[in-house]
Amino acid sequence: KDDDSLADGNISALPDWSQRESKLYDGTSAKLLKKQNHTCARCGMRFLPGEDIHLHHIDGNHDNWKPKNLEMIHQSCHQYTHMSRA
Repeated sequence: KDDDSLADGNISALPDWSQRESKLYDGTSAKLLKKQNHTCARCGMRFLPGEDIHLHHIDGNHDNWKPKNLEMIHQSCHQYTHMSRA
């Protein structure tokens, strides 16, 4: 049953995600996960339960919450993205 709710974009089906802070959990990340078919926008690999997933602001502006500026990516992909910008 959890898989069904996760497929519907309900990331609270994964307990460790439901405890994260910030604007991330106003439904934005759930919508992005569904739009991205639960895959990382950078590497294309599917997210697995319990993985550390980050909300990435494409333009680097953390005040820009427009949907076209946001993507869900693996923690490692996020680190690589920011290291490659330096």
